[in-house]
This record gives sequence, C-alpha cells and structure tokens, in this order.
Amino acid sequence: MDSYFIGRFIIQLLACVVVGGVIGVFNHARGKDTGPRTFILITIGSTLVTITSIGFFQNMGHPWQADPARLAAQTISALGFLGSGVIWLADDRQVKGLTTAAALWLSAILGILIGAASFSNVAAAVAVLMLGWLLVEYYLWYRKKTRQP
Repeated sequence: MDSYFIGRFIIQLLACVVVGGVIGVFNHARGKDTGPRTFILITIGSTLVTITSIGFFQNMGHPWQADPARLAAQTISALGFLGSGVIWLADDRQVKGLTTAAALWLSAILGILIGAASFSNVAAAVAVLMLGWLLVEYYLWYRKKTRQP
C-alpha cells in the first residue's frame, strides 16, 4: 500500500468523523439519545465495508465476475435492523425515533459514498440536509411563536 492510498484512507476516515459528527451533534442537540459517537461509528463502518468491497473486486482479477456494491448494499439492510431498534410507539400513541432511524440510515449511505471517494456528492448531501433541518427548525420555531394562546 503506497502513501497515496494511505493518505486517501485517512482523508476518508476524517470525512467520516466530520460527517457523522455533524449529523450526530445536530441530532443530539434536539434532545435525542443517539449522539455523535453512534453516527461516527455507523459512517466509519459503512465506509470500511465499501473500501473492503472495492478492494475485493480489484484484487480478485478478471474474468472473475462480481458486484463490488454487494457488501455495501448489505450495510443498508443492516441499518434497517438497527433503525428498527430506535423506533417505538409512545404512551400517547405517537411514533418516536423515526427521524433518528432515518438519520442513522442516511449516515450509512453517506459512509458508502465516502468509501467510494465521492466527496462532492457527500458535501452536497450534507449541505442540503443541514439546510433542510434548519428550515424545519425555523418553521417549528415560527409556528410556536405565532401560536395563539
């Protein structure tokens, strides 16, 4: 493994920490139990699975036929299982944890993109995600402020 691959690997892991950390901090700031560490772990894990999958595909040589996205695709299925553990029906009959489960799922997808070195797509997705979350927060704040007593 030469220095180019090691450097790219380190950049990918640092990108996981930033992306997972940003999503986790924002989630935790809203009073959710799932915080930055969980999101960072999921993002790093899905990145490592993607890098491993790409490495398997490259090292097997040709004419071996394989789909390098197979392992990464199973990460999404695994997140469905993990996400189901954070969704519950509260006493007031409201579904809780759905946004957290979706955020965990999204952080895995972003980890896959980081593993595929698709940094511009990750940056665009995180920017749109943050913009969307901020617009929703503003809407909720405005609605609460203008609500009649």
